[in-house]
Amino acid sequence: VLHGGGWRAGSLEQLPALDHYLAARGYAVASVAYRLAPRHTFPAAHEDVLAAVSWLKAQAASLGLDPARIVLAGRSAGAHLALLAAYRSGDSAIRGVIAYYPPTDMLWSWEHPSNPRVFDSHDCLAGFLGGAPSARPDVYRDASPLAFVAPSSPPTLLVHGERDAIVYHRQSERLAEALERAGVPHLLLSLPWGNHGCDANLAGPSGQLSTYAIEHFLATTSP
Repeated sequence: VLHGGGWRAGSLEQLPALDHYLAARGYAVASVAYRLAPRHTFPAAHEDVLAAVSWLKAQAASLGLDPARIVLAGRSAGAHLALLAAYRSGDSAIRGVIAYYPPTDMLWSWEHPSNPRVFDSHDCLAGFLGGAPSARPDVYRDASPLAFVAPSSPPTLLVHGERDAIVYHRQSERLAEALERAGVPHLLLSLPWGNHGCDANLAGPSGQLSTYAIEHFLATTSP
């Protein structure tokens, strides 16, 4: 599980309720920290996610894990990192990926910024990727999960509120369309009333629906 925070904030202690819920149902849950921007620009956080997966696989016997059945999950920036690791690594042990309201295309994100009175997405992207796309076009592509969708990509569950004012719902729609073209099993759970972070309360409507979807996803993609 990878925390959110615009790649520059947050911690592995973020929103523990779902982690505890899944652990109580027999899943081994690892909450992962990663280096934060702007001190550490891309690909530092991506490398940390891959290192965490490698470490968990290496320690599987002592931790009682199955190293061949891993699902990555994240929220917002963490969702982006989960998707990128799942699609770029080619690791067959990653059996699925769960992404709450993820940025999926960095250039599209730059071209469709959020309202700066709500969130300064240009500043966030530049801090994470080391500058604007005019100066670092290859980095913006290399950091975009959408660019790495392939028929071999793992099954994907997307959860996104249609009223999200920070990461637009269209980000998940465009990824779902690419997954459909590639023939990758996927589901986009769109929540018409949902905004960014709508899942935080597991007892609320967004939390209940997304938790149900996650339990079904885990049961069917990594039995």
